Formats: sequence, C-alpha cells, structure tokens
Amino acid sequence: MSLEAITAGLDPLGWAKRPQSQQALDAITLAAKEGDERFVAIRAQLVADGVCDESGKLLMRWDGLRWVSLAADRERYAA
Repeated sequence: MSLEAITAGLDPLGWAKRPQSQQALDAITLAAKEGDERFVAIRAQLVADGVCDESGKLLMRWDGLRWVSLAADRERYAA
C-alpha cells in the first residue's frame, strides 16, 4: 500500500479544526495573528461554535469523538 493511498482524504489541518488542548489553540491563534488566512478562518469558526472565546481561552476540547466541555472535565476530575 502506498503512502498516497494511506493519506488520501486526510485533512492536514484537522488538528486545528478540532483542538484537543490549550496549546493547540495557542498555535492556531499565533498562526492567525501572523496572517495565515486558513487559521484566521479556523479560529473564527471555533469562536462562532463556542469552542473558545475571543480572548483565546479554550472552552471545549475534542476528545476524538465529540466536543467535551472543559468545565465538565474540571468537575469530573475534582477530588
């Protein structure tokens, strides 16, 4: 099986469209501030969808299957 066959249909910016951490969102924000239009559009969509706020705080993270509220994570793991 060739590499092209394995990677066909994969989105190289999928990690940015579904951030799993604040660090990933920070990288998206930095790229958007540097003027990369792809990341400007992705960040705008994340804000519109409520994944993060305008200030760059991650409110929800992608767990591989669905969006998970970080507030729910904090409650779940509180001792």
